[in-house]
Amino acid sequence: MVECLSDVRPDDPWPAPFGTAGGESITGETVSLPLVVTVAHTQPDAATIWDIRVLLADQDITDHLTGSVVIEAEESASRIATVKLLLTGQRLFDLTGKPLVVEMRPNVLASWQRRFTGIVDTPEFGQDRDFVTLHARDRRSESLALSSRAELEALLGGYWSQHVFARYADSLQYATDRLSTIPAAYDLDVYGNPRLTPWAGLASSLTLHAGDIVDESLSIQPSSHKSVINPVTNDNESEQAISTTAICKLSDGKTLTTSTQPTLTGVATPGMTVTVKVGGQTLTATV
Repeated sequence: MVECLSDVRPDDPWPAPFGTAGGESITGETVSLPLVVTVAHTQPDAATIWDIRVLLADQDITDHLTGSVVIEAEESASRIATVKLLLTGQRLFDLTGKPLVVEMRPNVLASWQRRFTGIVDTPEFGQDRDFVTLHARDRRSESLALSSRAELEALLGGYWSQHVFARYADSLQYATDRLSTIPAAYDLDVYGNPRLTPWAGLASSLTLHAGDIVDESLSIQPSSHKSVINPVTNDNESEQAISTTAICKLSDGKTLTTSTQPTLTGVATPGMTVTVKVGGQTLTATV
């Protein structure tokens, strides 16, 4: 608070007579008026401030962050996080493989919400040697590669046959083969827990309103015409009896024999009728 005293004299210009008593003007005296000016900083509302926290090997490194924290996630892929921080004596090879956690909260009064759980995959130096960029990912690949076939079958379901897929494939390839037979995607949630998400549409878990979207940042990008053209492929791998398995969709006791034929591939637009003649047999399909 700042207080000022201002001397006002009768000859000062005022829009109206100042200081009258009983119709008589007060002259020959000095009148002191207190002038009070209050100066204060505007305090933001705590409910409008969002906050972020980054933990590296259980140590809070938020105060060393600079730039943006970027997290990317997509279907059937590892979640990726990128953070840039000031080096405080760490060596690059000491950072590789360290656990990294990113959390945020919508305001300083709310609890922390996990957004990423993973490990540092690659630390990277830029032109500024005082800073390092950490590229981190979740452990999706490890969760599949380190599991047995029995565990993957229970986790993923789907179908698998040694006559269709590689018999001696490792666990990661075995999991990929099983996932190719089901309409679902496998990834890890923000805590690193495995989840299998059906392709079928589910109820909305999050609704964004106009106030949640940065002005003019919303855009819609439909698929290009080139990306929706259907390929037609006729694959016959070898001449052998294929045992009855669930993946072949055959009744019990039935077998399917294939003959060696060249692989035919082509591109057709939707609605086109395609006719393929191989070995005297004709196959017609509308795509």
